[in-house]
Amino acid sequence: MKKALIVANLAGFVSFLKNDIEALKKMGYEVSYAANGNKLAWDGTKKWLGESGVPFFQIDFDSKNPNETLTEINVRPSCFAPKTSRLDYITLSGF
Repeated sequence: MKKALIVANLAGFVSFLKNDIEALKKMGYEVSYAANGNKLAWDGTKKWLGESGVPFFQIDFDSKNPNETLTEINVRPSCFAPKTSRLDYITLSGF
């Protein structure tokens, strides 16, 4: 299956892209959406993405122009972190 990733600065921008997302899906694309969902209330958008089967990926853009800053992108459904920061190692157990 062909895949498309739509990236926007703010999560709410997807409201302007709904027709484009639907057109891509009709053309056989698996569509994903990545944006910053921390900057505004977007419960309606989140609900629409879920109902439409469009996975959402959180990207913490720090400015209005993502080209002007370093951006961390997490593509895992969940993450973990050590209790102590600035370690040179992580020990995992229980697998």
